[in-house]
Amino acid sequence: MTDLEKTFYVILRNVYEYCATQAMCGGTPPSVDEGFFRYTGERYLLRMKSGVGFSDYAVPDDAANDFMDWIKQNLDEKAPPFIDTISLRGKQEYHAFANIGRDEYSLDPERLRETMNSLREKCSGPMSARECYNYLHPQPAPLEEDFRTFSVAHALCTPPHNYTLPCPPPENYKSCLSNKSGKAYIILWHNSKKLSCDIPDEVIPYIKEQLRELTQKTAEPYNIPGDWYARVQIDNSKLEYSVDPIAAIQFLRDAAGKCGLELDSLENPDMTNEERKAASPFLIHNNMFMVNSDKMGLSSTAPAQLTEPEVIPENGWKCPQCEHICTGKYCPECGSQRPAD
Repeated sequence: MTDLEKTFYVILRNVYEYCATQAMCGGTPPSVDEGFFRYTGERYLLRMKSGVGFSDYAVPDDAANDFMDWIKQNLDEKAPPFIDTISLRGKQEYHAFANIGRDEYSLDPERLRETMNSLREKCSGPMSARECYNYLHPQPAPLEEDFRTFSVAHALCTPPHNYTLPCPPPENYKSCLSNKSGKAYIILWHNSKKLSCDIPDEVIPYIKEQLRELTQKTAEPYNIPGDWYARVQIDNSKLEYSVDPIAAIQFLRDAAGKCGLELDSLENPDMTNEERKAASPFLIHNNMFMVNSDKMGLSSTAPAQLTEPEVIPENGWKCPQCEHICTGKYCPECGSQRPAD
């Protein structure tokens, strides 16, 4: 019998929708399946159709164990290890299977549907995208035991990669520290400059001690494109913490200083999140990244434009707040009152 302790998932697939989506996108389609999924950290997710979309539900442990027992009792051992969904087109509307480890087993679609509907009544939800992501990425317990490998990343959250975009989301502007590749190093973006250095062995104990403190400054795992985020991974991603990005970048700067990396004074150490996004060398627009040439030190290819002298009409005035040229008592742009002469 299959080892049900392995990570596995159960799929209920509409054959016609799957084939139509595959034809439209020219390859493996985005997920159009309902199902039950087991994630690292003993988190279970049930995905069911809801109108034209899908709803995600958090499955309690007891209900998940009962469902897995039902799967164990209803696996078709005689099914081939893989069934091509396209070959079922025109033969049946739904295809149900359990993928456990490297093996695939058929299930009865109607009975699976009934069991999943019963399971949904025991679940909490439906969850929003934020709630679902946070549920599937729980914070580990505080870091107390010793550890060998570690990595810290501080970066700008990018949209999901879309191969139809003219260019993929950039990996630049990502500061990190790691000893996972056989050597310890730091890459730090500082005042729009990319700096790097190796970490001497004698600095490792200091970094480990500071990492213990950093993992206590947790932050919400869910991020939206354009926000800064920070992650700490311990022992080859066995543990992963979402931490405060401001605390993380300060940790990286302190570690770089301990390693002998000379850092210029920060241009603005107290920038807000909105100001940090504006200072990024990449701008996010309509789920796409564009280069911010002003922050990258790039010159525009457009010809220089002559600047005409500013002309203030008679009895006019220049708004001290927004610098708009006005003629009335109040600025039409920001509403500021005309200052006394």
